[in-house]
Amino acid sequence: MTPFGGANNYYYPDCGDFHTNPSYGPIPLPIPLPESGGIEGTGPPYGAAKPSYTCDNGSDDCHMLIVQGNTLFESGNTNVVGGNVQAMCALTWDLTRVYPPQGRGDQCTSTDAAGFPVAPLLFNADEMYAAEQVSNGDLGHAIRFILKNSRMMKAAYVHPASHGTSGTGENGASDTSPNAIPYGSRLRLKSTFNVAGFSAGNHADGGAAADAAARVLLRTLQKYGMVLADGGSVPLTAESDYYTTHKWAEFGMDPNTQSGGKLLYGIAVTNFEVVYTGPTIALTYDCNSNGNHMTPADFIFIDGFDY
Repeated sequence: MTPFGGANNYYYPDCGDFHTNPSYGPIPLPIPLPESGGIEGTGPPYGAAKPSYTCDNGSDDCHMLIVQGNTLFESGNTNVVGGNVQAMCALTWDLTRVYPPQGRGDQCTSTDAAGFPVAPLLFNADEMYAAEQVSNGDLGHAIRFILKNSRMMKAAYVHPASHGTSGTGENGASDTSPNAIPYGSRLRLKSTFNVAGFSAGNHADGGAAADAAARVLLRTLQKYGMVLADGGSVPLTAESDYYTTHKWAEFGMDPNTQSGGKLLYGIAVTNFEVVYTGPTIALTYDCNSNGNHMTPADFIFIDGFDY
């Protein structure tokens, strides 16, 4: 367990899980650092041979996702300096709990702007392999997706998100149109889309393996959909294959040699429908971390994909 050494602009009280230290006041709980672990963007394919706990958290996202027992530790803008964890947000998720529609609390952010946990909405190469062993298999859960802030509704969200942004920064100001998409929106691929006939956008590089992988993702999007989790320029995010048995190259998705980022080229926004999950909520930044976090277990995608 590694103590938290602080960071500038810590998101308090949103990223709670605080305990009281007589000397330093409220600080986040210590975080377990596995010996072989590392922070996002520090290992392959970013040049280094293996991940590390040294990350440029002043300019990069530097997420760190660690499971210990039934607890998921997530931090953002993370670095480890002098035996202490630095982060702008460091929090935990209880893996035995079914969280309510407002997650950890309305108006509360997390390491994702929408207030979600990051890890459960990622997908990895081992999941892809398992899905391909089943006829018409899918990943079994919704996928997080990202848009530029300029394409999102200004200062608003819908459940199961609990937070949004005002849209300033590198992605530009948010859309003020009432028809713009708010954080937390879930888009589901229409049931009429011909998944079986889809050819991967990188078929020339990835071949039949890419076609099969693309169809797994499309079946997943048709059943569970994708949920708007954060602002940025990479629409769908998968895990690095550094820690998985299977590798993305097996599925025609190697980003360097198989144009893996082009797997789903050809899919248009008009191929999706928006699933209603509740009214639009205006962003106030008034996180009620003490009250809303204690809401009794309710139903957030209780059967995996629908209320």
